Amino acid sequence: MNFLGFERPDGSAGIRNHVLVIPGGLLATKICEFVEGVKTILTADSGSGRTSRDRETVARTLIGLGRNPNVASVIVHTGAVGLGYPELKPTRIADEIAHSGKRVELIDVAKEGGTFRALEKGIQMAREMVLQASQLRRQPCPLSQIQIGVNVAPPIPPRASPETP
Repeated sequence: MNFLGFERPDGSAGIRNHVLVIPGGLLATKICEFVEGVKTILTADSGSGRTSRDRETVARTLIGLGRNPNVASVIVHTGAVGLGYPELKPTRIADEIAHSGKRVELIDVAKEGGTFRALEKGIQMAREMVLQASQLRRQPCPLSQIQIGVNVAPPIPPRASPETP
């Protein structure tokens, strides 16, 4: 039995074809607003006040999101999460994601000459990546390649019964 999916260079297959900007933040959000088909994540965790082990968990989560089969390519921006922590170095995150064979690009606000130039470069890269992703076509893939994620919603508290007079 097969499903129609997007084959990835590492042998996995996804049913979606997103371009991802990580970590989340102002720059990522603005790129997503300007370029249709680009996603980001919501995170306020910069690693501050965390143990090394906690920061490693955050890094593994970001890397896992970038390697997800539903992601075609990734932009990592350097001026946000983990500034100064070795576990969350943007180059490390980008390199780990790149092991999957996906296109991964870094945006460094300092190297680009400021936030507006970094935003301009990010928008340009995102447009290129979305164009490349749009050229991919679904292929029949064996069910053994599909990976299923589950969102677990918090339980809904029971409603208080109205008191009878």
